[in-house]
Amino acid sequence: MSLLDTLPEQSDDELRAQAIAALREVGLPNKKTEAWRFTSVKAIVERALPPAPTSLTPPHAEVVRFVGGHPVLPTTAHPGLTLSRVAQPTGFEVGEAFAALNTALFSDALVVQAKGVAERPLFVDHEAGAETAAYARLRVVLEANAELVLVERYRGRSALSDSVVEVVLGENAKLVHLRTHEDEGALVGTVSVRQARHSRYVSHALSFFGAPTRLDLRVRLEGEGAECSLDGIALVEGQTHSDHHVRVDHVAPRTTSHMRHRAVVSDRATSVFDGQAHVLPGAAGCEAHQHSRNLLLSEQATVHTKPHLEIHVDEVVASHGATVGALDADALFYLRARGISKRDAQTLLTYAFLQELVDAIAHPALRTAMRDALLSQLPGGELVRSLEDEALDFVEDHASEEEGA
Repeated sequence: MSLLDTLPEQSDDELRAQAIAALREVGLPNKKTEAWRFTSVKAIVERALPPAPTSLTPPHAEVVRFVGGHPVLPTTAHPGLTLSRVAQPTGFEVGEAFAALNTALFSDALVVQAKGVAERPLFVDHEAGAETAAYARLRVVLEANAELVLVERYRGRSALSDSVVEVVLGENAKLVHLRTHEDEGALVGTVSVRQARHSRYVSHALSFFGAPTRLDLRVRLEGEGAECSLDGIALVEGQTHSDHHVRVDHVAPRTTSHMRHRAVVSDRATSVFDGQAHVLPGAAGCEAHQHSRNLLLSEQATVHTKPHLEIHVDEVVASHGATVGALDADALFYLRARGISKRDAQTLLTYAFLQELVDAIAHPALRTAMRDALLSQLPGGELVRSLEDEALDFVEDHASEEEGA
């Protein structure tokens, strides 16, 4: 018995039927699947996990909740947004194996439409069960000039959470997408983004735990002047496994992509990063930048990192690079010599390694949320929080004095 045994024999819906046929022909990933060679999903695919039943969970006032993959709409309206549930698949294509599995088995999807600037962030919480598979599906459509901040939080300990998020950005639209993987079970997520002229997509993906955690992020810059900024952080320990696969297709000319990934790996944990930027024929004048930095806190920790470019035009500005290293011994000695314990010194240096991506979050509340999420996982994180809060209080006090003068 396997996950494929949970597929229906057939479907009247064209997209579902295509997904079922593709899965029966190709199957689910294994050791020989190139994109999955560092991430084993054998323990997942060999279980015939039934899709989670619809829950009678009461709605939250302001937060959208996916319970077992089923959307529960909030009781409070979000100004500037329209939220609805649909039963039929919506999508660009069947996608890779786990996205196709979601297409074949999800029961209802959440569709978010924005016509203007949303007044406040939209929070979406995902909760999955320990004995069933959750197939959450979310489609976000921003019309021309619309803006939205989307916060997704994956929590709990799921047997399998297989989610698909589709994003369509109209001309000059902007989406800021913060995604935290705090689910201690198996989490496989696909995010597909299509961008029109001068639109902007900003992604902040934060991964903890993972048994395994896998994020496939695909962005197509289809309109001239479109831009994406894709930041990812993996903070893994024990025997957990985090995998970020990111691909950007520069389809139109004068488009820009920035890809930054930071991993802190300790104990026997593993981090995988595969970043691809493809500049397609006709997409002259593009910029594509990739940077992967990795910090190993133990001799048993493992990192696989592979940023790479594929360029089919002459007029392009591009860069890529990767580093793997340990904490700076001189910096540790400097802090220890000033009475700071070894644990606290390591925490300070580890957070400093990640802080660049935290500070890059423009929204103050989201930046604080990201900082707090990281510090909650770092040993001695309360020290960093107290030091930052003291520094902030100092700056605010002196600013008030200058205003008073």
